Amino acid sequence: MRLTLRTLLAYLDDTLEPAQAREIGLKVEENPAAQELIDRIKKVTRRRGLNTPPTGSEGSASDPNTVAEYLSDALTSEQIAQMEQTCLESDVHLAEVAACHQILTLVLTEQVRVPPTARQRMYRLVKGRESIPNRKPGATIPIGGVRPDEKTADPDDTETSLLLGLPAFSTDSPARRIGRAAAVAVLLLILAGAVWMAIPRAERLKPGEPVAVAVVPPPKQETPPAKSSVKDPGPTPKPVPMPEEAPKAPTPPVEPGTKELAPTTPPPRSDRLPVGRLEKSTAVVVRKSVGGDRWERVVAENPAIFGSDRVMALPGYKATLQLEGPVTVELWGNLPELFASPVLESSVVPSAPGEGFDADLTLHRGRIYLSTKRPGGAKVRVRFLKEVWDFALTDAKSEVAFEVIHALMPGEFSERPRTTIAVIVREGEAVLKVPYRPATTLGKGGEAFWDNKGGKAELQSKPPAGERFPPYWSKVIAPNDGPRAAATLEALLGFSQKLTDPLRVRATFDEALQMKEERPTPADVAAARVAVLAFAALGDFRGIADQIADPQRPLLRISALEGLHSALAYDEESAEKFTKLLVDNQRLTPQDAEFALRLLRGFSPTERSEERTFDALQNGLMSSSIMVRELAFQNLLSFLKPDEKVPEVLLRFDVAAPAEMRDPIVKMWKVRIEGMKQDLQKPVVELAPAPRPKK
Repeated sequence: MRLTLRTLLAYLDDTLEPAQAREIGLKVEENPAAQELIDRIKKVTRRRGLNTPPTGSEGSASDPNTVAEYLSDALTSEQIAQMEQTCLESDVHLAEVAACHQILTLVLTEQVRVPPTARQRMYRLVKGRESIPNRKPGATIPIGGVRPDEKTADPDDTETSLLLGLPAFSTDSPARRIGRAAAVAVLLLILAGAVWMAIPRAERLKPGEPVAVAVVPPPKQETPPAKSSVKDPGPTPKPVPMPEEAPKAPTPPVEPGTKELAPTTPPPRSDRLPVGRLEKSTAVVVRKSVGGDRWERVVAENPAIFGSDRVMALPGYKATLQLEGPVTVELWGNLPELFASPVLESSVVPSAPGEGFDADLTLHRGRIYLSTKRPGGAKVRVRFLKEVWDFALTDAKSEVAFEVIHALMPGEFSERPRTTIAVIVREGEAVLKVPYRPATTLGKGGEAFWDNKGGKAELQSKPPAGERFPPYWSKVIAPNDGPRAAATLEALLGFSQKLTDPLRVRATFDEALQMKEERPTPADVAAARVAVLAFAALGDFRGIADQIADPQRPLLRISALEGLHSALAYDEESAEKFTKLLVDNQRLTPQDAEFALRLLRGFSPTERSEERTFDALQNGLMSSSIMVRELAFQNLLSFLKPDEKVPEVLLRFDVAAPAEMRDPIVKMWKVRIEGMKQDLQKPVVELAPAPRPKK
């Protein structure tokens, strides 16, 4: 039996035959992706507030008939593959299919008792022979057979095809009636015996029957001890009771040849001990202790880093963290003006290393470089999400780059963000140990990849022959836009010089946003943009929301949306906080706030081919919220083809302009949107392949 989503659901709902269940169970034990999918199914079916799938076109994954046909195994192999792919990519669709399968399992394995009055009311809703309300219900025929008491089925019983292969429980045979009568008789006998035993024996004796009386002997008198010449030492001291240890659960023996389902890795140590220090640098690096509510800058006067503290290099800054052992960690922050990469801030939590390791790091997001000064190398444990990877740097020349990127997935907002992991050996050699796989030696250029959708690491021990080292992993950057990069570097240096008080992190960035000059310099504009992205890295949504609604500075609106996209991708729970902030502070309606976050996420390929998406974007251009108009406009730009000729006035649409200036351009966009909708209805013409020449 193949391990598919449908067989996995049947395995979870216990509807498989014992032999099939054992076979699927063994496959699940050997497949980490299946284990993660099981955990994901349990989470999405219990998640409160999960949206329902959008109403899709006929035959789509959102069509209820398609879900029913999938559960009934009535789709083609291509449709099944498409349906399962949609469920794997969308938590909403996965929860819908899993919940329907679970509900059907409960309904079809437990007899449903319908009140007679309700049955009569339902039969009165239709016309014809089926509407006879006083007719007795017929018995359902089991799948693949007939009723034991009848050779032919009730012609009115037409619901057996909906049982999805589950046994029917509405059949009533003579054997079952006899079994029920016997069970009732046994219960009555047991009850009578219990009542008889509960009556006192004296009350059960017949008149005149002698009663046996128990003679109780008198209490035995203790003989006083004989006098002794030895002096009485006094009362014997009571022994001090020893604390009882809780009984340990017996560890089940592991049979030889079996694989451990989930390798046990101890959690990171939580004790707040000195684990390193920040090397002298002009970078702005902040830290926050566990349970703390504010960030503070790590300054030269107090460069110590403690275990369990979160340390972050803000966007654009690069710093070196020297741990207590031989391991060096370089935090690599970035800005798009400096290097074309989605990396912004670099955030880690160093912990005191466990036995056998020289460093223990939890990487939240961004890029770090790991190296060692010890000739014999070092062993580093890196944690991310629920994964734990162990690196062994072979010598002092070895260096490994590690990057974690979170991104919002297009489509329904309840979909989990995608997390991708990339690792490359920049110098020397490293041995990588990932769960469920043996240790692998990676030479220079060796790479490893992982994402939370597949859940399986892909390793490449060395690059293909003749392939250059990817410049993406270079520490030395060469910006393409020289003037903007120069202004950005000047702004970064300015913040480093101004932020002398460790506790004025937010105030320093907030001051950069209060540009009062009528003609600000490029460095002032760059500083305001850096401040907005710093607010996003710090999780300060109030600072982001103020800039999204700013009608005077479009660059800061775009920067705020960019930072918001990154912040929401990292912290899923922050979406609810930001929605409340928009409603309370920005006076948006709850509908507009939800729609704004929906636009921020973008649209899936299926939604991009639906007319209702274009209607929603058209309505967004006419919204009363600047944020909604900006997001709708940015989404419309993404629908334009690279070689498509578009009037310049459409591309320069100012969402913050007065209504009388926006309305003419909105009408032009409406015409353009109607053309986009008509293009969706045109059939796709596939060119036939050219005939091969005959030999």
